[in-house]
Amino acid sequence: MPTVGRTLALERIRQGLDLEEIAEYTKIAVRTLKHIEQDEFESLPGVIFARNFVRQYAECLRMDPAAMVEQFNREQQMPEPQFTVPEARFHVPNMRPGVVGRVFDNNTVSAFVTFVLTIVVCAAAYYSYEYWQARRQAAHEPVAAATVRSAPATTPGNQQTVAKPPENPAPATPEPAPLDSPAVAPGTGGNVHVVVSADEPCWTQITADGKVLFAGTLSSGETKMVNASAVVSVRAGNAGAIKLKLNGNDVAPIGPKGQIRVVTLTPSGAQVRTPTPVSEPL
Repeated sequence: MPTVGRTLALERIRQGLDLEEIAEYTKIAVRTLKHIEQDEFESLPGVIFARNFVRQYAECLRMDPAAMVEQFNREQQMPEPQFTVPEARFHVPNMRPGVVGRVFDNNTVSAFVTFVLTIVVCAAAYYSYEYWQARRQAAHEPVAAATVRSAPATTPGNQQTVAKPPENPAPATPEPAPLDSPAVAPGTGGNVHVVVSADEPCWTQITADGKVLFAGTLSSGETKMVNASAVVSVRAGNAGAIKLKLNGNDVAPIGPKGQIRVVTLTPSGAQVRTPTPVSEPL
């Protein structure tokens, strides 16, 4: 059975990704990623950091992070961290006739205060952990909501008109361009307006003017609209599932299903290329 590092490396290569892209998404240094893929965990700061890096790497590749962490613990012979809550013990005095007014003596008050403090500490620890989890997920979300927005969908009960980008009158339907050759779509000005839609689930990365705006899986029927001043780049893990519009005009199919393609869109047109597979020592 492959080790954790080799499993992650093989999956990364299968998806056509390089270490720089993984580092940009997870904010983990390329050097650290190489140590993980080569199972050199002794070179990392500690077991806790190594376990967290493995979890983030697996999430980036859309693998099961819990399974990867469990395999990491087995290989490193480290038990999963357990969280225990201290048991609160307090003394209840006997209720004897004539001493009801003395029930709340010093021992009882001290035990009650200890019990309340224990509950407060446990609650604070729980909410601190939830807050840390929310901050960590927000820090790793690369989508810029103000720049990339999902196109609103319509349902049978909602007959509102959906705004669409202006379309130029198209001449005769162009013949599909051959794979890995320019698929030209005339521009309508200095800016680049791109509509990306998916016919079926497809991992997609969208970059505008050198800034990554979206990296994740587009669901079937989902649409993203992007505006840029110079260039938009679209990387698709399932080229046959992606449809593009550049400045209101349809772009010819970029490739077959199951293939990786990178499309560069500028005001002058669109250029399709096949990325070179990454080959690094494991």
